Amino acid sequence: MFSTPPESPPNSAAHKAQRRGMHRVLWLLVAFLLAILTLNLLLTIYLPEKVQQWLHERGLEAQVRHIDISLPRLHAHLRGVEVRNQSDRGFRVGEATLGLSWWHLLRGDIHVKLVELNDVYMDLESEPGKRGRVWEIGGWQLAEGEKTPKDWRVDLSAGTLRNAVVCYQHKPQWDSPSCVRFGKLRVEDFYVSGFRAAAADKLK
Repeated sequence: MFSTPPESPPNSAAHKAQRRGMHRVLWLLVAFLLAILTLNLLLTIYLPEKVQQWLHERGLEAQVRHIDISLPRLHAHLRGVEVRNQSDRGFRVGEATLGLSWWHLLRGDIHVKLVELNDVYMDLESEPGKRGRVWEIGGWQLAEGEKTPKDWRVDLSAGTLRNAVVCYQHKPQWDSPSCVRFGKLRVEDFYVSGFRAAAADKLK
């Protein structure tokens, strides 16, 4: 008479190995999420201070009351942003929301999914220079000199501007700036692109 071999117990070695593998994957996922949360917290705490220090080294005084960053969504929300130069020109934003795309960023493209700016004020100014007009945008004076060739493009899926004032002074012809006010401006599927040629190319 032949006897059948006993069935393998449910807690076999293969089953235990499978459970250990699932536990490792779960712990790795938890560790990854904790790392993302920690990095989010560190960015929220230290980024405003680092930005203010970086701008201060370039002659600009900056203030950011609140910043909230989400790395998984690549999303940022700011309140109370103000930047001024020594001549008291600059820009301020009461509230700003910015959302980018990981997929496009990893491909090397800048694709803005969402930008919302509320209670905005910006100073613009230009004056004659050696190679044309020298611009100051939001208190930041653009450097004059040799420029490297550059081709760039920024895509915007949706943007909203509310309660904004932009003032521009065309020196030396204008003694004072002229301002334009926007109650609400909304754009969709919009892009801005540009190309800067080298000085030698312009002369050809």
